[in-house]
Amino acid sequence: MTFLESGEVLVHIGPPKTGTTALQQSLAAARRQMRGQGVLYPGKKFSHWTASCSALGISTTTHPSDPPVAPEVWERFAQRVGRRKDRAVVSSEQFADASPELVAKIVGDLGGPDRVRVLLTLRPLGLILPSSWQQSLKSGAPKPLPGPLRKAKSRVVKPYEQWLRETLEGKNATFWGRFDYPALMRRWAQVVGVERVAVIVVDSGDPLRILRDAERVIGLQPDTLQRVVTKTNRSLSYEEAAVVRQWLVALEQQMPMPAEQYHQWIRRGALWGLVDGRQPGVDEHAIRTPAWALDAVNERTNRMIDEIQSLGVDVNGSLADLIIPEAPSANVDGDLNTVPVDVAIQLLMGLATMAAKDAKRG
Repeated sequence: MTFLESGEVLVHIGPPKTGTTALQQSLAAARRQMRGQGVLYPGKKFSHWTASCSALGISTTTHPSDPPVAPEVWERFAQRVGRRKDRAVVSSEQFADASPELVAKIVGDLGGPDRVRVLLTLRPLGLILPSSWQQSLKSGAPKPLPGPLRKAKSRVVKPYEQWLRETLEGKNATFWGRFDYPALMRRWAQVVGVERVAVIVVDSGDPLRILRDAERVIGLQPDTLQRVVTKTNRSLSYEEAAVVRQWLVALEQQMPMPAEQYHQWIRRGALWGLVDGRQPGVDEHAIRTPAWALDAVNERTNRMIDEIQSLGVDVNGSLADLIIPEAPSANVDGDLNTVPVDVAIQLLMGLATMAAKDAKRG
């Protein structure tokens, strides 16, 4: 018997940075084959991000003028899923941010606790932490505080090691809301029951394993899901991150912009242009969890593993893979004063491109 049974909906809730995009791209590419096996992956896009944002009452973007997605979008989506003939899979990492009240509503709208099962994909915290930090950095500073509060507290993400220390002390509620894996499982299990929750432990060294495990969970024939190689949202190198953070701090202090202009020129122009238009050199460093933090990360992870095992959810893969056994290769520390010149050039080109577009529209 497969985990997902006839007439049920599987809700993949992420969380982010756990192989979600790779799995979603494969599910989207296999829509036709899945339908032939009695499984609906609704929609035309690779994930159900817009529908999930509608369910949570938020915007799909960080653009300050974008309103929340209308609730009717989720209602129509849930109704379509409800009209399916057999099984369905719904996937969006945005579901990991749902409050207990919204979890109950989402499950109810998709058919109720007896018709919904939940899937989480898990990845080592030692890899999640640097990935999460640099993603926040790539997003730029959030909306500035008003008036005299503008300079009272920086809105730019803190240096990685400071951010890491504070996060490991439990000060980052957003991060732990997503990546305290047992707490996230309990939030959904309280509605559907622990027997209806499954996890897949992602193996970074084997990109196909998540697909094979997903096939077993969903009840698909072997090799239905194939790896889809697409343009990825790559990580910043340590050198890129150093210059980006220093530049964002200088902008915040010396040249504050209206929120919409900041989004267009800095986020979409300079930062996205850097990520899309450049590849780090072979002599640049990855952003890694440093050795001093790894023991604390693994200690917390071991506690999580014990909690997951005590919950009794369906586990695919080995929970031991969530532990990083030793510190990665040597990292660099602190801000850098010397960076590859093409980092600055790419930032300037992205900024100039957006400024030119605004001038043409004006």
